[in-house]
Amino acid sequence: MEISVEMTKGRRRDASGARWAVGLWLAVAIACGSSLGAGEVLHERWEALYLAGKKVGHGHIVHTRDGSGALAMYRTEVSQSFTVVRNGDAVNLETVSRFLEEPKTGKVMLFETEQRQGEPVMQMSGRTEGDTVRVTVNGKEISFPYPQGAVGPYTADQRIREKGFEAGTLSEVEVFNDRDPRKAAHYRNEVIRREVVEVAGKPVEAIRCDVRHSLFPDMNIVTWLDDDGHPLVVENPLGAMGTMRVVTCDKATAMKPNDPPDLFAASMIVPSRPLRQVQRLRRATFQITSQNDAPVRVYSGEGQDVHPSSTKIALVTVAVPGLIEKASQFQSIPVRDSRWEQYLRPTTYLQSDDPKVVALAGEIAGDEKNPVWIAKRLERVIFEKMRRRNLSKAFSSAAEVAKSLEGDCTEHAVLAAAVARAIGLPSRVVTGLAYLEPGRGSGLSTAADKGAFGFHMWAEVMVGPDVWWPVDAALGGFTAAHIAIQKSALDQIEPALELGSEILLMVGALHIEVVATEYL
Repeated sequence: MEISVEMTKGRRRDASGARWAVGLWLAVAIACGSSLGAGEVLHERWEALYLAGKKVGHGHIVHTRDGSGALAMYRTEVSQSFTVVRNGDAVNLETVSRFLEEPKTGKVMLFETEQRQGEPVMQMSGRTEGDTVRVTVNGKEISFPYPQGAVGPYTADQRIREKGFEAGTLSEVEVFNDRDPRKAAHYRNEVIRREVVEVAGKPVEAIRCDVRHSLFPDMNIVTWLDDDGHPLVVENPLGAMGTMRVVTCDKATAMKPNDPPDLFAASMIVPSRPLRQVQRLRRATFQITSQNDAPVRVYSGEGQDVHPSSTKIALVTVAVPGLIEKASQFQSIPVRDSRWEQYLRPTTYLQSDDPKVVALAGEIAGDEKNPVWIAKRLERVIFEKMRRRNLSKAFSSAAEVAKSLEGDCTEHAVLAAAVARAIGLPSRVVTGLAYLEPGRGSGLSTAADKGAFGFHMWAEVMVGPDVWWPVDAALGGFTAAHIAIQKSALDQIEPALELGSEILLMVGALHIEVVATEYL
């Protein structure tokens, strides 16, 4: 994917004259965009991405030095295209990220990210002014303190290379995280040894390093570097989905057609015995066991009781909410209470102020004042309005869904949560597992035909102070065969990474035993 905008900016110094020059350079960069020169190329590489041995995408990384003297800056551009298939529906995600950083401190002064999965495009851009970062995401502006100690990608690479690559050398760097720049990502690189690795079908002697990244704390990432410290191969095991392998190659190899695997079947979990009439299931207890090194992490709280016996085994009891007394419900809607502000305000993915979302909220709520009835109506109306249920979307925002009225469980969940906020009720989303009865998942996979749990997302609406009501608009109703893993106000700048990281290693790794069931 080609995007024509280029970022250039001057180097910041302590003298007021230099600061003025930097400001002038920044103004010219913003005004002129791609008309500025590309600068001196310091490093460039193409990459091919493989998952479970099949090609799924490509990447391109370029480091350049723009300007000279007091105005010199390092610029990095990282582009990546990645395709997976879910039950026959191809999902293609293209991302381009750009950074401008000061050579002296490594501080990121300008950055932008564009993420495309069809239309529209998620756009985020930001600039650093002193110790403040000002960011625009999909037209919304926010500001926050610059993350302490964070450096750009070029400076991070330089600091690791400066340490050298003798066995046992340990480097730790705080890296600017463009997906959510409010907090730096911690990167830990440990040199293990020199060994031979296969690169593009040829044996190559390389430097092996074990890497830990705070965005993926449970993943053991292995990189093999050349003598200059540039990656040749990166391997990231993803449980039952296989190993993600990134291989440095020429452009022709990187751009070869993809042949992505279908990941849907691998994600389904057939329990120890099938569940029947789940819509009547009032309470259920499950024992969840990890069959590899992935820890079992599930939510413990409202409606779900968890008793772990180890990091790999947990007993989970789920109950459907019962009758909620009138006195326990909100007496006035919209809710105006600062305690729930996190769950009421619009976010980059829950645009409760979007005109189509607001219109849908008015249609659903009408003159109804009972928050439980509003939540039930919300679930039913969105279930009926979604025109096309498919797996072709990775993670769309509520505004996009309100326009297209199509997608999978994530699209149903974000739309339900945003509409609830537009009505004036606090809301959040839940990632977890939900059971498809035998036959209901017919055609999705062999496992689903037998009755199976699949990774899922739904919403929750607060109907009274700290009283949450589950809303599953994708399946048409919440049951005790829903197991929550994580709950979120979805107020992160780019929430998909946080939500997905908890689930990624559990895909294909879990066994679920049905311990007890109670029916209405």
